Amino acid sequence: MRNRALSIITTIAACASLAGCEGLIGADFNHPSESSDAGGSAAGDAGDLPGSGHGEGGAHPDGGGITQPTTDAGPGAGTYAAAQVMLEQKRFPGPLTAQGSRGMCTDTRFVWRDSDGTLHAWTASTQIRTDYAFKAPQGPSFFPGDAFISVPKSDYSVLEVYDPSAQNVLVGSTPYKYSSAGTTDGVVLGMQTGGGTKVQHWTPGTGTIDDVSAILATSQPPSSFGNDELVIPASVTIPYPLYIVNVVKKTTTSVTFDGSIGMYETMSTPLGLVASYARSGPSPNIRLYQGNSDTSRVEIGDQLANMPGLYADSPATEHKFLAHITHDGNSLIYASAFGIFAYQMEHGTLSALALGPNQKVYVPDVLCVIPSAHLLMFRIQSDAVGQVWALPLTGLL
Repeated sequence: MRNRALSIITTIAACASLAGCEGLIGADFNHPSESSDAGGSAAGDAGDLPGSGHGEGGAHPDGGGITQPTTDAGPGAGTYAAAQVMLEQKRFPGPLTAQGSRGMCTDTRFVWRDSDGTLHAWTASTQIRTDYAFKAPQGPSFFPGDAFISVPKSDYSVLEVYDPSAQNVLVGSTPYKYSSAGTTDGVVLGMQTGGGTKVQHWTPGTGTIDDVSAILATSQPPSSFGNDELVIPASVTIPYPLYIVNVVKKTTTSVTFDGSIGMYETMSTPLGLVASYARSGPSPNIRLYQGNSDTSRVEIGDQLANMPGLYADSPATEHKFLAHITHDGNSLIYASAFGIFAYQMEHGTLSALALGPNQKVYVPDVLCVIPSAHLLMFRIQSDAVGQVWALPLTGLL
């Protein structure tokens, strides 16, 4: 019971300070409503495992093409303590950040926003820090890009678009929109109209705004942007669709989010949409919608909960999902109570990336990957100085 209580407390505290949790939808973890629970079973229930033909979430009867999971202790295999030391030696210090700041990754940079809206970036290739002269006020969503960062003007009259490679170069502006995301060739806009949302694209230089989607039946902010896909929840009342808008192909599809009391995060991967969420308890879980399809859903969190420990002295619930997800290609990277782990979704292999010394609680409040450098960026919630660590993933996944 002590471990369960610790997990619940840590989940809530960690989510409160993560950028991705700005998309937390419809969950009251202090007073979960029975009426909002769509009937998901507790994490670790073998009935939810792909291949069982049972369980919530509609997992594909044959496992949906995902290889059955195996473990790979990786560096320092044999004992938890030896692996912890070896993994710590592989990381190096990134930027120092303010307490309460929210961090996220672009293709080449780590960007963080202080509580007053001040923005900073750290470039992976040079390890140079940039302190921007412009600010990004708190809003429903903030997705900086490698080529463009869009921020609302202080009076919310327009969105100002800046070049993030410099300290204060204004590229242009466009009328204010509820949400926006930087891309390689402009800015994706979420325009609320007629009780719904239309996704558009703004092109620098010409200032042209083109429609990317039809009007979607939602007024919710996007929950994630990556792999050219903007994900927008349709509601806060479960079940509801998750709209997936490919901003390059200008296509829209959706999957159904159900079987939970609330959403933590979403992210687009080459294998499909991944969502982390809470079931009754709350009990954190992770779901993969393979191929962005409802018919090929896999409850990955249940797979992880049933896998054996990586080491001879692994603590109980060593790698059980707790909070925060990111990815590098098809490798799902997530936090447990004891550290950060990678699960290769296509091959079913689990390995450790960071472990808490002496099996202590070790939960990140910032977790993301800089794809071009295959660099994991993380900050531990209890870190008093706000140190962000950089871990090269080559050879670890």
